[in-house]
Amino acid sequence: MLAAGYLDIPHVAPRRPRANLALSGFTMLTTVRWENATLLCRLDTGAGRTQVYEPFYHRFKPLVDAGTQPAMRRMGGACGVSERSVRVFPELPLALGDTMISAKQVDVVTQRLVPNEEDTHLDGNVGRDVLGAFSQAVLNLRDMALILR
Repeated sequence: MLAAGYLDIPHVAPRRPRANLALSGFTMLTTVRWENATLLCRLDTGAGRTQVYEPFYHRFKPLVDAGTQPAMRRMGGACGVSERSVRVFPELPLALGDTMISAKQVDVVTQRLVPNEEDTHLDGNVGRDVLGAFSQAVLNLRDMALILR
């Protein structure tokens, strides 16, 4: 789907024995493993880059501070664009489902992005940089499974 730049809807969806997708409203969520920890992330096919958020930063602050460099990034959304300080992992090994990937230049947002603390339940956002590393990313909504090939 992503690396080739097209969407293919197969007649018979490939099966996966264990679900690794969830829906929160219209948002697809998936779990990602890093350093033996499970992270809850948004699966964002519209985002160019993967990033992790402030709850991740506070949870793993010593590891993040030791393995990253500070940087400034322009971030925007419906409310406009602002400049924020981030920490940048040069490389971040992640496991999505049954597949390992080494994400490059992953930003760690060190400050809360949303105003309400109760809305900070996500650890990050998986973007096209990770998904595009595979020749296929299958979203099987019947079995709630993400299959990467």
